[in-house]
Amino acid sequence: MAKENARSVNTFEENMKKAFTELLVLHILSERDFYIAELSEAIAERSNGVIAINRPYAVIMRLLESSPPYLTEIKRRENAESRIRQYYSITEQGREYLAELLASYHKYMPAIHAILTSGGNTV
Repeated sequence: MAKENARSVNTFEENMKKAFTELLVLHILSERDFYIAELSEAIAERSNGVIAINRPYAVIMRLLESSPPYLTEIKRRENAESRIRQYYSITEQGREYLAELLASYHKYMPAIHAILTSGGNTV
């Protein structure tokens, strides 16, 4: 039985991560331009290791290929080891989409909290 519960919790956590990934990526990119590895590190660090994006390219590609595009590749830089890094920047449409995602987040999270803490049960 514990194995089933663990699988259910893992599925729940994966679904939550998928739901929030675009919001988190756009939010971080609204601060400044990032390359993918740096972006993944920022999310992991700011979440105290709770959230790790295992496939950042998939998220970046969805946001780049959306219509209108929410991200743009802005430059390539070589670091000390002569590696090429692709930096990504949020577009104006990406900022608008981020604002919509944040409005939805701020609408639903307090409502979920209210449900979970109503009826004398506290979480």
